[in-house]
Order: sequence, then structure tokens, then C-alpha cells
Amino acid sequence: MLIVVSHQKGGVGKSTIAWNLATILQESFNVELVDLDIQKTLTYANEIRKQQPKL
Repeated sequence: MLIVVSHQKGGVGKSTIAWNLATILQESFNVELVDLDIQKTLTYANEIRKQQPKL
């Protein structure tokens, strides 16, 4: 299955939707999240998440 989250305008929540959708789907499926945005929002968010201590 391939799901694409896309819009030509910035600031409409594409990265947030993609991140949350992947988070939900990974509970039942193998998920690969690919960040093709030139701003690399998802890549940066994932790096920040990795640096945070686990509770």
C-alpha cells in the first residue's frame, strides 16, 4: 500500500498528517515514512524525537 500526503501550498499540515498517520499505521503494519519535502520537516522532527529521553 502506498499513501501520499501532498499539497502544493506550504503550512497546511502535510507533515503533521503524514507523521500521525504513520504512527497509527505502524501499530498494525510495517511503515516507511519518506520525506521528499525540500524543508525536511519530518527528518528534523524524527531527529529531535530520537534525542529525547524515553519515559
